[in-house]
Amino acid sequence: MKHSVFRVTLLALLSVALLSGCHTRRYLPPDGQMAPNVAPPQELSAYSGSVNAGAFPMMNGFDNGGDKAALSRGWNEAGKWFAGTGSDYQVAINVKKTDTKGVWTFWTYLLTLSLLPYVETNTFESTLELRSGEDVLFTNTDTFVVKEALSVYFPTPYFVGVQGKGPLYDLTRDQLNRHALALGQHIADSRGAYEAAVRAGTVAAYRKYLSDNPTSFFRVDALQRLAGLAPTRNALAFHRENLALDGRYRRFIPPAQAVWFIGPDGMTVADVLEKQRREDAGLLASRIRAGGQPYKVFNDEEITELKKGGLKPALIAAMLDVSAGTAAPVATPAVAPAVGGALVNSLAAQPASAPAAAPAAPTAGQVAADCAKRFAAMKACEQVPSFGANICKAQVRKTYNHLVCEVIQ
Repeated sequence: MKHSVFRVTLLALLSVALLSGCHTRRYLPPDGQMAPNVAPPQELSAYSGSVNAGAFPMMNGFDNGGDKAALSRGWNEAGKWFAGTGSDYQVAINVKKTDTKGVWTFWTYLLTLSLLPYVETNTFESTLELRSGEDVLFTNTDTFVVKEALSVYFPTPYFVGVQGKGPLYDLTRDQLNRHALALGQHIADSRGAYEAAVRAGTVAAYRKYLSDNPTSFFRVDALQRLAGLAPTRNALAFHRENLALDGRYRRFIPPAQAVWFIGPDGMTVADVLEKQRREDAGLLASRIRAGGQPYKVFNDEEITELKKGGLKPALIAAMLDVSAGTAAPVATPAVAPAVGGALVNSLAAQPASAPAAAPAAPTAGQVAADCAKRFAAMKACEQVPSFGANICKAQVRKTYNHLVCEVIQ
């Protein structure tokens, strides 16, 4: 009971002091002097990153928005280590109080009616972690002291420290310099082993390094170099094997080849390529449209890559449909089953001005629909005997004259 009364009294007095009295702080570096300003590790400047700093326990839990803002501003300076805000790396900073001394000064504070200040000497541990995804790549812990003093009526706390946010900026700047120095040393020490492991510069060397070093700082660099070794042919299998080593490899895949990994889970372009080997293309195209999940409005280079990889035109058309928001199944044109002169006459009967009446900039969905009609009409023309087949196909090309259709068919 007495302990509870004492604690309540102490907290009440401290509250009054912080609101109307004098409250000062002083940062005490580990070795008695501030660390010199050091440049952050140069290797980080090529990547994006973010900073997450935990709560900082001030004197007996008393704090205000200004203190928190000053601490946040200080810790967020670590964000300047990176090229910009992003998710390549994450810096996590946590501070915990490990010891408190000076509680006895509360009695002298009371007996002298606050002429002698209440003084706390708090010891803290500051821990910095460098992470990449779920992996912790580096950890450094440093110890420091913050001395705080307060008095309700007298300026005696100035003998201990200063008011304001200056000490908070001092401690965050000093601690970040110490962490940056330790991190830079770690990177420098481990670079030699990395370069030696991948000296051969082969796919096998980089894959072995990635397998043997799951928490290396140089994993991102190894993934980037590995992507640069992608073959011009059969690249899909190459990228799949690398993705199995680390999912972060995806963003280093060359844009034209990255098209294989676009799409919803279980139905990416690469998944569809596998499924077409054991599933009817028409049914698979219907599933893509029914799913309604967009892929991308592929450009000519990407369509060429998909075609070279073996993806069927009907499936490319289905992906274009859902990407352009025209997911309704494309019906086969009524003229498609016709053969011989009936098909030629049907196409020839369409007004010559029909193509000009189309929008000047057709949507990807409209192009995909026309390509599907063109494909069906071309198949029908193949049933026309002899020279008539050539006339039929010429009329089809004139009617459906999109360049994209030429590429994918």
